[in-house]
Amino acid sequence: MRSILCADGRRFIGHALPTGAGKSLAYIAAALISGRRTVILTKTKGLQDQIESEFGKDLVADIRGRNAYACLLVPGVSCADGPCSHGVKCPHKQLDCPYRTALKRAMEAGIVVTNYSFWFHAQAFADGLGKVDFLVLDEGHEAGEALTDFLVIEITKKEISELLGEQLRYYGADLDRWQEWAQTSASIASHRRAQYVRKAEGGLTKAQLHRASRLKVLEQSLLAITQSLDYYWIVHRTEDGVRFGPSRLDPGLVERLLFAGAEKVYLTSATLCERTLEFLGLSEESYNFSEWPSSFPIANRRILHIPTLRINYGTTSRDLALMWVGRIDQIISGRLDRKGIVHTQSFKKRDIVLQNSEHKEILFTNTDTYKIAEIVDVFKRTHAPAVLVTPSAKAGFDFPYEECRYQIIGKIPFPSTADEILRARLQRDPRLLDYLTMQALVQTCGRGIRAADDFCETYIIDDTVEWWFPKIADMAPRWFREAFGKVNVIPKPSSLEGRKRKAS
Repeated sequence: MRSILCADGRRFIGHALPTGAGKSLAYIAAALISGRRTVILTKTKGLQDQIESEFGKDLVADIRGRNAYACLLVPGVSCADGPCSHGVKCPHKQLDCPYRTALKRAMEAGIVVTNYSFWFHAQAFADGLGKVDFLVLDEGHEAGEALTDFLVIEITKKEISELLGEQLRYYGADLDRWQEWAQTSASIASHRRAQYVRKAEGGLTKAQLHRASRLKVLEQSLLAITQSLDYYWIVHRTEDGVRFGPSRLDPGLVERLLFAGAEKVYLTSATLCERTLEFLGLSEESYNFSEWPSSFPIANRRILHIPTLRINYGTTSRDLALMWVGRIDQIISGRLDRKGIVHTQSFKKRDIVLQNSEHKEILFTNTDTYKIAEIVDVFKRTHAPAVLVTPSAKAGFDFPYEECRYQIIGKIPFPSTADEILRARLQRDPRLLDYLTMQALVQTCGRGIRAADDFCETYIIDDTVEWWFPKIADMAPRWFREAFGKVNVIPKPSSLEGRKRKAS
């Protein structure tokens, strides 16, 4: 905590704190002792819930987007679609509107927790959350990518057709033509929305409110195109429409939308590294970075490469079915008394496991990325033997104790470079690909062990790691580097009963 409050006068503090280090307790204590007005940013609403639950609503004020609150005037509609969002007077707006009540409390609170998405939106389209003295970026390794995702503007053929009655034309890389088109289209969207609002005297239906909200969002996106596009913006044509995104993070946008003038900015994460701070445009003189060792025994959290198969574009389906799935089955066969996870990186490779594994009867999977939470819940409630096979559980899910005793990393999680925006970013910063990959790998490996008395084996069976990891090891946190190793034979699993007796 002292290192949070004292940073040699530097504005930015970065702490790599492994799981179990008590990072939330540390920054909450620092906020209370310093007396600074504090805003805590998280990646997900689930983490917001966790912080509010741990420290109580009396200490921490929670605020999130309008769609998280129910409109009192129109049943079944969120505040995001509510009439007041479109200029219609509402008797609840200044009295008991759930969103306005939460916003007012957040504006007056000493400690506020929210998510990156709401924070960016508040800086871009509203007046923020007032003066902030101490800004905490929880899961700080996500901050840069969260901002990049927020800045990306996507326009689909469907919404242009349905909402504006027009066809989406394509102007290539001509940003001036795109801005002219966006200005005209934004005016049409504004006029269409005004037509709906004029009908409010008779009361807008839920369907009309939803359509008006879609027009508002589209108008905001179109106006952003007229204001944001610059020489470093990239146009990516997709099957559904077109995407605009920056090839780099402009320091001015980072300051305005992320740091928002905060006196002190504290970034913390189990996977934070100095590259994260550089990615945000911070100079070495502006920050103080520290890294803490893990309090979990290394023997409980080993990350081991087992030579199997180098997986790339040249790897055949036959090799995957025989050698790759064969190795997965070998690991599972020796661990039928416990539960595990196979991280496949893609649904195509997931299917190869499902079709060729000799353990089909104990495999669980999600049908698509939108069903992952549902299948995770089923998997957690199922007794061993059980194996979750999915590309969708790399982050955001925890599997402590008996919920997962081993993991198999089927492929090093390099992001797809099919996106022209990402390719342009990689041209400006060639190390970005390795950084994003390392962040994904470390996050994945951390899913199965969440406490000092917990244990989980992690096996990497993509031989790419053998040449890739040594050259970018500086992007991995210390706790990961010290747990990483190589074995030529699958280790015999530890006795579950022995482990339990030792832990007790």
